[in-house]
Amino acid sequence: MKLGIAGHLTRAFIASPLTPLFLLASLALGLVALISLPREEEPQISVPMVDIHVTANGLKAEDAVKLVTEPLETIVKSIDGVEHVYSQTMDDGAMITARFLVGTSADAAILRVHDKVRANMDRIPVGIPEPLIVGRGIDDVAIVVVTLTPTPESASRWTANGLTRLARELQVEVKQPVVSLRVRTRSDRKLNKSHFTILLNGQPYKVGQKAGEANLADKGKTRDIFTYEYVNQVELTLGMNTIEVVAENGSKKAVTPAIRVEYSNKPNLHVLAVGIDHDDLKYTARDAMDFAAIFAGQDGKLFDKVYMTALVSGSKTRSGVFQTDGDVVRKAFRDLQDKYQYTIYEQ
Repeated sequence: MKLGIAGHLTRAFIASPLTPLFLLASLALGLVALISLPREEEPQISVPMVDIHVTANGLKAEDAVKLVTEPLETIVKSIDGVEHVYSQTMDDGAMITARFLVGTSADAAILRVHDKVRANMDRIPVGIPEPLIVGRGIDDVAIVVVTLTPTPESASRWTANGLTRLARELQVEVKQPVVSLRVRTRSDRKLNKSHFTILLNGQPYKVGQKAGEANLADKGKTRDIFTYEYVNQVELTLGMNTIEVVAENGSKKAVTPAIRVEYSNKPNLHVLAVGIDHDDLKYTARDAMDFAAIFAGQDGKLFDKVYMTALVSGSKTRSGVFQTDGDVVRKAFRDLQDKYQYTIYEQ
């Protein structure tokens, strides 16, 4: 029988004493790659997208394509790291979406788009306002869409406002607030997810925790010390939440400092009321106090908490103070900012 190229090659490998060595070398290289390559149980893949919303009042879709969409597409395509550009044009507006390469930082992607668009605003027609730029990610893609529709028998009892109110109540129930935890620890032994425990208000956190939700990444080994990064999420309950992470390795145990997060399903309100004391502005101080009182009365009702700062006294609101010393107003804003930062997790 006459053998072809494949037959001659097969006969050479079968008869060659080097074939077992090639097999052993391939197996050894595979083991080295398996041990040395970094790996995670749930890798966090960053595929940032940036939406550019443009308002073009009075322009038909055909005109908006030529005047707005196409120039912006050209600008966005020149941004470093952009892989694909999508656009949608309608009457009175357009939206351009830039999808970046896998692994690009989301913050860097938004900054690049901001800088590029602002540097080329002269290419956008006069009268078009500055575009609204919004960052997107994989987590922003909806996987479930719920539509609320009354049955034919009950349609007469439901109004648009009633369905909207029901949808908002359902949104509060579904959108359970979460806190993302990221803990880095070192150990002289190898760890897995079972070595970590989350304590919520002093009790092991299990309710609402999905299987495989936690993620443990091996960050390498230095002088027989392993470094790990543990990532998980905790669903908050109404009121004050005290969160701790416990890492155990045999007889050794480490506990993170307690994190206290207060959550309320009502929004907070921050108000700065200013009444200018001036001869030509007779009732401003009283109006400012009335305005403040209206909102202050909604503390615990419409709003969970109302944080109020009022500047109405003559010494604080004289025109000369505002002209020569803005520290009064700046301090008031800083006070509100400090309160906001303290209560940001209640939103």
